[in-house]
Amino acid sequence: MRSQAVISVLVVDDHVFYRQGIRTLLDETDDIKVVSEASSGDEALAQLSATSPDVVLLDVRMPGLDGIEVCRITRRNHPAVAIVIVTMFDDDDTVLEALRAGAHGYVLKDATLEELSRAIHAVHDGQAIFSPGISGKLVGLLDPGREQQRPANLTRREAQILELLAGGQTSDQIASRLGISTKTVRNALSVIYTKIGVLDRTQAAIWTREHLSR
Repeated sequence: MRSQAVISVLVVDDHVFYRQGIRTLLDETDDIKVVSEASSGDEALAQLSATSPDVVLLDVRMPGLDGIEVCRITRRNHPAVAIVIVTMFDDDDTVLEALRAGAHGYVLKDATLEELSRAIHAVHDGQAIFSPGISGKLVGLLDPGREQQRPANLTRREAQILELLAGGQTSDQIASRLGISTKTVRNALSVIYTKIGVLDRTQAAIWTREHLSR
């Protein structure tokens, strides 16, 4: 469901014509507004502090700090800001790096206005979103096939919740499966995120695929 408020966006890309093109596209929408632009990673961090946008559209390859590092710093210093990687790179390494850095979405630069707008609304509403071509990679990327023992600081129930989350289950579905309340699941996830050092469901799913046995 789309938010009724206008979503403020920071566009970060070292190509001025691409930034202008994104601004022109988004100007056609009623509920998304580009409040600032940046041409480098360092400038992006400065604009984040100056404008406090709701969403950042972030390129990967830029002068100075690259988009992956900007993503990490933003998640640490501005956790309320949602980040969509917008790039021409769809190789496995770049996609996985972006997810590990905390990106909420990953969209290729050939996305239409409708696709870009949908991504902005989705991450602003707390969802994760990926271009169709990226989504197809995720199962393989997030399941390296390694079997490892459950870390000792997680309870058996917490590990169960993580496994179900990594399998794509919602909080309501996890609660139904385990016979507990949705509130209990959400509270447990807050504790789990702290224990394993992640910020959201996407990072938790990646961590689970890499650290828990299937």
